[in-house]
Amino acid sequence: MVDKFNQEFNLYQKFLDEIKPVILTEDEIFKHQYDWNRIIVSLALLDRWYGNRACDVLELGGEGVVTKILKSYFTEWKFSSTDFDLRSEEWYLDKCYDLILCMEVAEHLSDPDSKSSDYFNESFLYRGLDNCLRGASKALKNEGSLFLSTPNVSSNYNLLQTLEFKIPLQYLHHIREYTLAELVDAFKRCNLMVSKFECIEVLCVGWDFSILEEFYKRTKNALNLRGSNFFMSLQRGELGSANWSDIIALQSYS
Repeated sequence: MVDKFNQEFNLYQKFLDEIKPVILTEDEIFKHQYDWNRIIVSLALLDRWYGNRACDVLELGGEGVVTKILKSYFTEWKFSSTDFDLRSEEWYLDKCYDLILCMEVAEHLSDPDSKSSDYFNESFLYRGLDNCLRGASKALKNEGSLFLSTPNVSSNYNLLQTLEFKIPLQYLHHIREYTLAELVDAFKRCNLMVSKFECIEVLCVGWDFSILEEFYKRTKNALNLRGSNFFMSLQRGELGSANWSDIIALQSYS
């Protein structure tokens, strides 16, 4: 991490540095070498937004390295995880969980009837994403929250990839990386509303994007919302007439 990340993030980095060699294998640490900034920010936001209080938590996508880290920090959380196809319409659970974690899952969801495992599908109709979000909405308790993190396709990094004639994805095997507008449209379809929102650079911390920032100014495009990842807290309810300024105003880190 670098100086632009405030002391709160640095404290979570210290926790992660201490716990990694204790609970993870060398192979796991190496495999996730590019993920630590994102995991640190996720840990910080989860703590800030929900705290280490007793609650029933469902992690979408199964257990992994992040699960081990979360269990080490959030000792009061009671964890469950999924072992079924999140793109299915059949997995709905009725108001069971205080908190559902959808961390770096959305970008891997193809349409349930897709016959291609490639990262460029011949068609994409959002059905897998919608089924996942609808299932999560139904599985939340009345005051429950869904924590969602996913790459931002409109990030500085992706634009730089395009300018260098490369595929504009953070990871080639993602099915789809989303704009904020796409996500908000999906939330509307699935009876979810944004209650907290951050767009933070975690992939290219310390990179110099001043050339792109000059481009944004000259073309009168927004300089914000260019971080690599979205982090959101969602609750059941209609987004309704909330406009972009309402959502962007939820950010506390810039």
